[in-house]
Amino acid sequence: MGISKTDIGTTTISIIATLVVWELLTRIFHIPGFILPAPSAIFVEAVTRYPLYLYHSWITFYEMVVGFLLAAAVGVFLAVVIVYSRIIRNMIYPQIVVLQIVPKVAIAPLLLIWAGYGLTSKVLLALLVSFFPIVVNMVTGLVAIEEELLDLCRILHSGRWQEFSKVRLPNALPYLFSSLKVASTLSVIGAVIGEFVGGNEGLGHLIIIANTSCGLRCRSSRCSACRYLDFCSMASSSWPSASACRGKSGNRHRDERCRWNDGSSPYSRRAKILCAGIGP
Repeated sequence: MGISKTDIGTTTISIIATLVVWELLTRIFHIPGFILPAPSAIFVEAVTRYPLYLYHSWITFYEMVVGFLLAAAVGVFLAVVIVYSRIIRNMIYPQIVVLQIVPKVAIAPLLLIWAGYGLTSKVLLALLVSFFPIVVNMVTGLVAIEEELLDLCRILHSGRWQEFSKVRLPNALPYLFSSLKVASTLSVIGAVIGEFVGGNEGLGHLIIIANTSCGLRCRSSRCSACRYLDFCSMASSSWPSASACRGKSGNRHRDERCRWNDGSSPYSRRAKILCAGIGP
């Protein structure tokens, strides 16, 4: 089923209408910016500091893409192994289900200890979050075969490879692509969670800086720009963003709005740099 121009137009109009209603509500009811910033304020913030957002969005995008590709490769391989080996299925499949139940926030600190604070731990977390739907859907597609087709393969004395390539794999492709759509968004969540826990770059890291180092009025539009672009990245799986804060007047005013600690926090120095030196 293709996408027509009507579908694209309807989607575009609905998005524009939502933004217009959002903007009008914030202006008519005078909603404070730290509660619900207007889309115009978020847009101005994103445009004003686009080098910052582009850089850290690229970090999160890289982690998401690498984790997603690894999840696709590992998920397809495990699905094939599970379908063709009863012993391995009984050994691996319950563990995969248990691993999916465990909260990923609880696993993230262990990955940081094992793999360090670099990109590797975030890629591994994105892999763990996104590979489960690929495994489950791929197994379903490889198993959901009509018995008549399998009987035909036996009558024609087809080998395992011919049965897989001619019957099972084509039947599993719709299931696979459906799971890839889900996994592409989950990989963004995994990468951001890793940055929340122990990142020094990327979208999650800048959100933590804004949340822990600045007052609400100082960071409202910044955090909203970050989270809005994060939502867009999950929808398109291609464009996450981040946030920072900066006082608007002199040093005394900036010190009142941003409560820095004595420098012991790992985020303190970088947050000071973001708050004092970025933007107009």
